[in-house]
Amino acid sequence: MALRTFLVDDNLTFLTAVCGFLAQLPEVDVIGQSTRGVDALEQIEQCKPDVVLLDLALPDVNGIDVGLTLSFWKQPPHIIILSMHDSAGYVAMAEKLGALAFVNKADFVSELPVLLGLLATRPPRETCK
Repeated sequence: MALRTFLVDDNLTFLTAVCGFLAQLPEVDVIGQSTRGVDALEQIEQCKPDVVLLDLALPDVNGIDVGLTLSFWKQPPHIIILSMHDSAGYVAMAEKLGALAFVNKADFVSELPVLLGLLATRPPRETCK
């Protein structure tokens, strides 16, 4: 079964590139995308993805706040932060919110297939809250 994946990024060019790249991976099914944090939360709640690829810099709510909101849901999706802002502080915030990984946008082609491949082989997530 393919990983139901949702993308959140305000850069439409990058969003299109990532969608095209992920479409080549048989273990991934992109089920939605958003360019804004508030819209993303609403859509994620409706479509219930397995994993969310989340940018930090969004025009309305930052990605850390979106990730924190998701982490408190009864059955939260896995979160992978995908950002060009890879300072130690951002990486630490991603770890605090429980993100599975922090991937620099420049490295998404080499790192995402590995991460998503590993995630696809895991058993379904248990409810822990």
